[in-house]
Amino acid sequence: ILTTLEQEFFTLETKDLDSIKAAVSTTAGKIPSTINCSLVIAALTDNILYLYILGNGRASLKREGKLGNLIEAVDQPSDALKVASGYMQDNDVIVLQTKQFSEVISIGTLSEFMDNLAPAEIAENLAPLVHEKEEAGAAAIIAQFKAPLAEEIAEPMQEPEQELEPEIEAQTTSPFYAPTVTRRTGLLDRVKPLTSIFTK
Repeated sequence: ILTTLEQEFFTLETKDLDSIKAAVSTTAGKIPSTINCSLVIAALTDNILYLYILGNGRASLKREGKLGNLIEAVDQPSDALKVASGYMQDNDVIVLQTKQFSEVISIGTLSEFMDNLAPAEIAENLAPLVHEKEEAGAAAIIAQFKAPLAEEIAEPMQEPEQELEPEIEAQTTSPFYAPTVTRRTGLLDRVKPLTSIFTK
């Protein structure tokens, strides 16, 4: 499924909300109807983040010390697709979560574990909470956005559907530091190192 998604994404001539949505829909067609899907996808083009939830899941954003949900799908069919887009700011931290992960780790717990901790430490602290529930589908990806220098942006940015402003449900006051994920990194290169923490 991830290979199909990567192939569909990187063959797109124009990467915007609708074209990526079409790639996600094509990928969704490869998932058997007997599978209860929870797939959360983020695509970054310049400094615009496009978010897609196939089935159910959650994407949260930490900005300027505050953590809140950007997009969440609860109790929608496995083949239903929910989308959002908006501008990212330097040092924003995005957390993509499957439905199972969001059921195990509340937004309040996530906020607590992100306070003053590096991503590896966050993962190490969250892993026991996830493992004790014995829920194999509980997975998350944590990534930090670093704004490119102005001269690195070759094309004009497309207008996003909306500004990314999280619905604040919990607040933290300490800065969050995480490894940088650049848009030159392939999708599978981003996913494998981060998901391996939860599959030990």
